[in-house]
Amino acid sequence: MKSLIRRAFGLTGRKGQHSLILMYHRIADEPRDPLRVTVHPAHFDDQLATLKRDWNVLPLSELARLHRDGSLPPRSVAITFDDGYACNLNIAAPILDNHRLPATFFLITGALDSATEYWWDEVEALLFGAFFTGTHSVQIGQQKIEFELEKTAPTKSDWSVYRTATTGRQKAFKVIAKALQEATAGEQKRVLDSLWHMAGTARPPVRATRRVMTTAEAVALSRRPGMEIGAHTVTHPMLGLHPAEVQRTEIETSKSVCDKAFHQSTRSFAYANGSFNGSAMEIARQAGFDIACTSEARPVSPEMDLMAMPRVAVLDLAGRAFADSLERVSARM
Repeated sequence: MKSLIRRAFGLTGRKGQHSLILMYHRIADEPRDPLRVTVHPAHFDDQLATLKRDWNVLPLSELARLHRDGSLPPRSVAITFDDGYACNLNIAAPILDNHRLPATFFLITGALDSATEYWWDEVEALLFGAFFTGTHSVQIGQQKIEFELEKTAPTKSDWSVYRTATTGRQKAFKVIAKALQEATAGEQKRVLDSLWHMAGTARPPVRATRRVMTTAEAVALSRRPGMEIGAHTVTHPMLGLHPAEVQRTEIETSKSVCDKAFHQSTRSFAYANGSFNGSAMEIARQAGFDIACTSEARPVSPEMDLMAMPRVAVLDLAGRAFADSLERVSARM
């Protein structure tokens, strides 16, 4: 766990003075979280108390404005969420309200009102659930992946992709998730359909902790004081791997959908999977965004381009461990 914390937060040991943008995904109580994107509600509450006590918490839009003007105070922090999970509205927002803290929620516009889980959540359910066992193979693009699933599926596990895979299920998750991350949305759907067919079962109902917001729920979230909506592409591709025309469609369409649905001029954007390049940055700038966020775990420094702002992924930490991790990453130059 210590090595995982160090990788995620870039620990250096010096007292932090720089500003941060934090990246959350789900607030839930999860038995399995191989991607380490879930924070327990009690820990989230504790984290917000720490931020309110020790940091200057700003809306992301205000952090962007102050950064552009060269007047961003040290120890400023903005809270962001990716992917638009329903728990952002049902669990995270009430806790944020209790602390009177603002947050920005980056939505994958093509996933709103979805009747299925995200591909990475389905892969977790398939490979760590009790759906199927044995030896199988699946074709993803040009790669043929063979994998073997043990007869016993773990009901609870603290394993993550940042640790060595020692079981067949862990190894399969690592290789299949990596391949699907780089695949097109159409290929992702085809592979998932194939995996469910191998399992010999229909897709189960969407889990409450993995459900994506409906458009109506996202609108309700946007109307809560301090809650901002940002764009996070249409289909969540790795933009850095795609040509400019795909980047433009994903970036501009997601902004257009958010503008229309939330009656706003959407000013913030987050690159899916943190993947971007110079072309994506320029398209985001031309689209009218004030800030575009990556997933590079670094503090904000004055010379950084607003179209490539780093964010720190928050782990499921509480108390002193969370506070110390922020101090250390903010000191990183």
